[in-house]
Amino acid sequence: MEQLPASITLVIAILTLFLIFAVGIKYAIENNFVRPRLIMTAFFFFIVLTLSIAFWHYRIDSLPYTIPAS
Repeated sequence: MEQLPASITLVIAILTLFLIFAVGIKYAIENNFVRPRLIMTAFFFFIVLTLSIAFWHYRIDSLPYTIPAS
């Protein structure tokens, strides 16, 4: 049996941390306005991290676009 690539293992670990955080927030914060905002913010960071991990090998190719944008 072959080992999974490191990027897949890392993304699964980050997903686990996100789900643990979301469940913890669900029981720790009673405010119905703050709780969804925290979970949505964490979900945004989860998406950014997973896309960054998945496409890290294209970082040099994207420099002509990201440097002027920043």
